[in-house]
Amino acid sequence: MPYEGRCVVGCSGAIAQRIYPALLALQSEHTALSIHVEVAPRQSLLKGIRENSIALGIVTNDPNAEDIDSTYVGEEPLGLILPKKAAMPCKSTDENVPIDALLNQLGLINHPDAMYYMQRFSKDCGEARLHNMNPNKLPISGYINQLSQILVPVSMGLGFTVLPTSTLLNSSVAEKLHVYQAKHPVTEPLYCVQTPHSALPARYQLIKQTLSDVLA
Repeated sequence: MPYEGRCVVGCSGAIAQRIYPALLALQSEHTALSIHVEVAPRQSLLKGIRENSIALGIVTNDPNAEDIDSTYVGEEPLGLILPKKAAMPCKSTDENVPIDALLNQLGLINHPDAMYYMQRFSKDCGEARLHNMNPNKLPISGYINQLSQILVPVSMGLGFTVLPTSTLLNSSVAEKLHVYQAKHPVTEPLYCVQTPHSALPARYQLIKQTLSDVLA
């Protein structure tokens, strides 16, 4: 039946924040559906797809693997997120502190995807000062692996971080944060993944359409 049964979807924490409300709305409309969302890192999600413990996943970047079927569904904007007060003009010169100097002053609030996001942002943002930085040499001013808490130390002026900008929509400290406006916007492509050559139950077509509508 297309409107009943267990549906298992895997994704990152940031993506879960975007898709879960829509999936719950779908379950409220079709109460015989049972929605299960598994939050995990990208490699764990792909492993789950290969082992059939996750039927459908959303990952960044095309896996480009013969044992994974992938379909492009949208983009995930990335943001270099600063404390709002750190983005104000420097008092001594009345000019903005150069961004590379500012990041070194603040230090990185690290999290499991922070270094990957920072490398992606510095490469694609079109800013020479960021492009020429070595993210691995940034001072680390803290670490936390709970998505809902990563922005808290940033809001307190204890560092900066890089995250999907969608995380700001669910943050209680968003008004204390500033998203750096780079020359070029930086996004990551999102792909819906599943095992190839295996037809998912009909109910997953409804799930896939819902995901595409949210992430497009």
